[in-house]
Amino acid sequence: MSKISITTNDTLEVTYRVSSDTGELSEILNITKNSTTKDISNLNVKEIKKFTWNPQSSDENKTYKFNINGETLEVKVLPNLVDDFEDGSIDDWEIIEGSWTATNNYLEDQIGTEYKEIEYSSISFDASKNFNAEWDIRFNSGDKYQSTTFRPIYKDENNKVEVIMHEEGRFDCSIFEGGNRIARINPGWSHNLNFHTIRIEHRDNTWELFFDGNSQGTDTGSVSYSGLLNIRNRSWSNGTNDTYDFDNITISQL
Repeated sequence: MSKISITTNDTLEVTYRVSSDTGELSEILNITKNSTTKDISNLNVKEIKKFTWNPQSSDENKTYKFNINGETLEVKVLPNLVDDFEDGSIDDWEIIEGSWTATNNYLEDQIGTEYKEIEYSSISFDASKNFNAEWDIRFNSGDKYQSTTFRPIYKDENNKVEVIMHEEGRFDCSIFEGGNRIARINPGWSHNLNFHTIRIEHRDNTWELFFDGNSQGTDTGSVSYSGLLNIRNRSWSNGTNDTYDFDNITISQL
């Protein structure tokens, strides 16, 4: 039996060969997700068959078994979040504090309050498992009184995975469990008003932070909780007019 894990953002593709005499499975040639074209020039094309499947959100956290000409393929569908805000909607998000909009095809907090917080409450992710989180962020002010905290997995203040970016150059990825920081990467950054891509990868208890595709360092530590995506921005003192833009948010279990 073959096994593979995919998300709702993937296309499962199985290329296999059947016997021209019996019609039964002769060989599974390839099991991939989001595959590229396979070279089959050396095979009898009439013998090649292909099976594809696009799981839906209702399939998440479920395991399916497919019988492909007598061969069993077990497929586990993992949680996956993708929001590019192209539809201008934040109906899937819960506003906790402040005012938020996506009318410009990206998520933006609005002027007026010191704290602004929003949460994606439809999907819970397991921080103990391998996962990848990526998002684009832009600061809309040169004011030093500004910071944003992006938490791809947030259970509560004592159990969270978070990245803090501060106007004055703080860039800090911390992983907490039970109120204790068990891993940290804090490279710092040079503030500007451009969009930047941030990514966290967690593989086998190793955490790695990326800034615009470049690794900023790693640390190790294990956690044992699940949580939701949470974003909390702060503009204090004379910085209450600061705003932030977020775009192309993706989180997927690996």
